[in-house]
Amino acid sequence: MAAFPSPAKGYEEQPIGDTITEHLIPKPSSTITVKADEYNDYLGLNNGDLLVVELDRRPHDGCTALVEQDGDIFFDKLFWRKGKWYISTGERAGVVTENMTLKGVATFVVNDQL
Repeated sequence: MAAFPSPAKGYEEQPIGDTITEHLIPKPSSTITVKADEYNDYLGLNNGDLLVVELDRRPHDGCTALVEQDGDIFFDKLFWRKGKWYISTGERAGVVTENMTLKGVATFVVNDQL
């Protein structure tokens, strides 16, 4: 006796590993991942969360940006107000200064659930 063919035949999907990577990292040559090493309530980050950062992405109002200042690298929120960029995390707040360098813009956060 022959078995019935699978009703799902012809509707197979790619493994989630391939599609999730393509979704999270559409531009691999200009994208890095950074693991959060501390809790940051203002940014909604927990220790161990993974941030996907596009290095060539232009900032936009309210984005989470990877910023370098005096050798320190950190994530902050950027805001565009009255023709100027402002930065704020709860610890820092004020106008973006010349000694700050935008390294990239976070496009996704993968929360560590373990």
